Amino acid sequence: MRFWTWPILIILISLITHLAFFDRPQSVVFDEIYQGSFLGYYATGEYYFDVHPPLGRLLLKAVGDVFGVDYGAMNFGAIGNSVNSDIFFLRLLPLLAGILFPLIVFYICRRLKMSDMNSFFVGIFIVFENSLIVQSKFILTDSLLLLFGFCSILFYLNYKANESIKVPLIISALFAGACFSVKWTGLSFPLLIIIFDFIKETEFKKVDLRKYLRLVLVYAVIGFFVYLASFYIHLSILKNPGPGDAFMSKTFQYDSFPSKFIELNLAMYNANVTMTATHPYSSQLFSWPTMKRPIFYWQNLEEGKYIYFLGNPFLYYISFISILYCILISLVSYINKTKIPQTMLFVIIGYLVNFIPFMFIGRVMFLYHYSAALVFGLISIGVIFDSISTYKYKNIVIWATVFLSICAFIFFSPLTYGLHLDFEQLNNRMWFSSWR
Repeated sequence: MRFWTWPILIILISLITHLAFFDRPQSVVFDEIYQGSFLGYYATGEYYFDVHPPLGRLLLKAVGDVFGVDYGAMNFGAIGNSVNSDIFFLRLLPLLAGILFPLIVFYICRRLKMSDMNSFFVGIFIVFENSLIVQSKFILTDSLLLLFGFCSILFYLNYKANESIKVPLIISALFAGACFSVKWTGLSFPLLIIIFDFIKETEFKKVDLRKYLRLVLVYAVIGFFVYLASFYIHLSILKNPGPGDAFMSKTFQYDSFPSKFIELNLAMYNANVTMTATHPYSSQLFSWPTMKRPIFYWQNLEEGKYIYFLGNPFLYYISFISILYCILISLVSYINKTKIPQTMLFVIIGYLVNFIPFMFIGRVMFLYHYSAALVFGLISIGVIFDSISTYKYKNIVIWATVFLSICAFIFFSPLTYGLHLDFEQLNNRMWFSSWR
């Protein structure tokens, strides 16, 4: 099969899984109550406060402005509130990010020297991962974070393929800056690149310290510029008094942009570290790989419709097993002083830098914080597929994995798309008491 066939197939299937039932529900879902309200403040210029950087919301606003969305006509006050059809324009950008994301992961796998077919299968796993679809269906910024973060990885790998061309490095740094300008957790992506580049360079020779520091400086300077620019636009729009003033000093609206920038970021940091709020669907990070506590997003009891942030159980479990296998193989290789496969090392570092930092976060956390690490787990399945290329029954193993992942996706899809389920059908999908 020709190479271009694989990405076309991924995009076509991704379009089907993401566009299916996109017109549902025409009501507020989960954190749309916050994102929608924040977009309304942009429309009035009233200052609001949030614990996350503003780039994701600014991009949502830009799309909404293009389509002439009337923010004041929608009531984002509570989950389930009916809203007009303008909400679908606000959901377009996360949807587009979700559609394109499997393709980005496919190209990353190819840059990591996976075979065309196994790279395709990893893209298919992304396409049929229920929780990733849920995050891309609504006015949420997590799908943007994932797209920007993995784009930064893709362009970094393009740069490493030919270091004489610097443009991919600059683009990678721009995407990295965009990623942590959506959420601070996006810092894991430039961190991954910096760690992996250091290890990659030390494998063959001593690190060229000047060259390495130049790379770090590119990500730091360009990333900070993107971050700073997002706050400049944010604060230039919100010039009027608003509910966010309560979180700032009395002179905040009057000090210079640098002073506002510093005070706002300190306030965001303090709000994050002192947050004591609890949530019935919160979870601890060690429960994420087994998906112990999914998140209830929306329901319509009269029609028997529900939306859960519930991943594809088969893919969750097998990706975690795959990562553990990769870690074990790498440890054995290290002990025996044999070469650790670069691709395997890459996915391990990617998984760990998107998982371990959450150990040091005291605020309430949710299963969706595991999404980036999950993707590296899914890539690790492709790494194992490549490693068993000479195994007699490899085709049976690979196609059985693909088949079971699609079956699990279909079985849980009513909870992804908000389709009708009677009580017995719903109960059959609540495999564990902690899912309820």
